[in-house]
Amino acid sequence: MSKKVRFKPERKRYPKKTGFVITFVVALVCIAVFSMLSILKENNYDFKAALGGEKTSDEVVEEVNTQSEERRFLFWSKDSKTNALCFLWVVDAKVPAGEYSVYSPSIDDKVEFDGQYRTLAEIFTTYGESGLRSAVEIMCDIKLNSYIGSDTESFKQMINTLGSVTVKLSKAIEYRGDYNLILSSGKNTLKGDQLYKYLCYTNFISTGAADMRSEVIIKILENTINPDNVDRTEKFYSNIANILITDISVVDYSASSRFIYDMFNAGVQEAKIITEPSGFGK
Repeated sequence: MSKKVRFKPERKRYPKKTGFVITFVVALVCIAVFSMLSILKENNYDFKAALGGEKTSDEVVEEVNTQSEERRFLFWSKDSKTNALCFLWVVDAKVPAGEYSVYSPSIDDKVEFDGQYRTLAEIFTTYGESGLRSAVEIMCDIKLNSYIGSDTESFKQMINTLGSVTVKLSKAIEYRGDYNLILSSGKNTLKGDQLYKYLCYTNFISTGAADMRSEVIIKILENTINPDNVDRTEKFYSNIANILITDISVVDYSASSRFIYDMFNAGVQEAKIITEPSGFGK
């Protein structure tokens, strides 16, 4: 007959005073470690990098944000009824410096295209927006990243959405033709309809026409590209995609999200008007 024997381990008993000391020391160590971690965190200590991993701290983001990037865009508008080119702009943007250069050629400027010299208006009529883009690249000796186009109605809608544009005139305008445009000397705040007529009117004058158009696009950029709108870029793109004509796809927009954020966050810090197509340089 077997008998089960159970062994009961002997427990060591510490005096109450000794147990209190151990608990107190452990608490002090925990507090010290927690305090040290908090101090390191407040000073942006990169724990992952310290353990041999890749940097993921704000320092890396800051390095990306300060990297300069330059992109060039073509903006144009056509008549809704005739599809004829009305005006256009070439815009160079440097981010995050917020530096912009603007060139507004005449629709009657000529460039050698497809074997002969043609006006930009003729090229647009025959070859469409892709032909216009190629012609402008040849004229200015640059590479454009994207274009954004409009017709009469979508341009007016865009301006009425973004906000009126104020132009300053040295003398009054009184034009009567296919449309009427009456503006006084000094400051005039123009909504979509009047602004469109004003830009088309510049095709009938020679002196100062390019500057008049360039000043308008600068005002539009200032009204739109600023830190107040940095959280509305998706809405702006949606409006561009739905209302205007563009070769900027959803994939392009997503891939450029960092550039777009930095562009709006920086705003327009400096804007200059280029008077010659070669003014962009390389």
